[in-house]
Amino acid sequence: MNTHFYVGGLKLAYPIILGTGVCKDPGQLSPYMRADSSYGAVVVGSVTQDARPQNEGVVQWPESYDDFIRTGSGFNSFGMPNPGIEKFLKRLTKVPLLCPGIVSIAGFSAEEYAHCAQLANACKNVSAIEINWGCGNTGKLPAAYSYENAHAILQALENLSLSSDSPIKPLWIKLSPYITVKEHSKLAAQHPDIDFSAAPVVKASFPATMVRLIAQYPFVKAIVFSNTLANCRKLGSGNKPVTTPFGGKAGLSGPILKEISLRLIREAHAALPSRCDIGLIHCGGVLHGDDAADAFVAGAVAVQCTSGPAWSRDGPRFATDLIAGSDRLQQYLSRD
Repeated sequence: MNTHFYVGGLKLAYPIILGTGVCKDPGQLSPYMRADSSYGAVVVGSVTQDARPQNEGVVQWPESYDDFIRTGSGFNSFGMPNPGIEKFLKRLTKVPLLCPGIVSIAGFSAEEYAHCAQLANACKNVSAIEINWGCGNTGKLPAAYSYENAHAILQALENLSLSSDSPIKPLWIKLSPYITVKEHSKLAAQHPDIDFSAAPVVKASFPATMVRLIAQYPFVKAIVFSNTLANCRKLGSGNKPVTTPFGGKAGLSGPILKEISLRLIREAHAALPSRCDIGLIHCGGVLHGDDAADAFVAGAVAVQCTSGPAWSRDGPRFATDLIAGSDRLQQYLSRD
């Protein structure tokens, strides 16, 4: 097996990453810091400038891993609960990490993103910073759907990199699972138990244009496709939403997003300028080692696993089980 993989400016033992949201607080990382875990890195957060409480009511569906596998989808509406960036980073410094730690930061303005990135950059336990533009469970349209917001945030981060006395750690951008009107209609027809009416759509050219915008900023070392699909409602008994915040609108995750994320990886790979060193990371529906292998074939340099570990019976061993269960993934990891 290879001794390391280069992913987004980091050297990892495995190109399998614990994705944003499984561990919302640094204190939840401890079970993942064990010798038999095969995560090459862990992402913790997302965290904002100010503290945010968890949304009230039913914030996750389904309850069991078996139901998650059976339906091929999961819904969450936690609302990015966190203690605020300063307390969060103090907690992170007390966690003994066995692999690179990546902090996911989110915000509602360019200034907030830059402030959080500045503080995270100074934290000794932070190896990279993931800029979360795609959170789909706050009741707002994610920043990933606005060129203007994206440009403003990138400019603020560039100003930070130019004014900083110390080098800026690798920055990753996490985007949304962009779907077109045609894909939106297809999803609605295939899944009548899910209300997609408020899910955002984009023009077919939007993802490539966003990728080319990001590629203009050399401090960005990776793009992650993708977060949850925003504003989806799972309809249960009596045609009532199974989650309660925001009238049942929640972030949709799971195998239902796998092919969308794979398409976005392929489109981004084609859109990136030649000799660009931005790595593409797949996130969405990685529940088996073959899913990870599919992502590597599509052009990803790593995969993030979020819904799988979150619903799994043993999240800390999830990556190890991915490898053990797939000859294709084992062959990829052992390539010269």
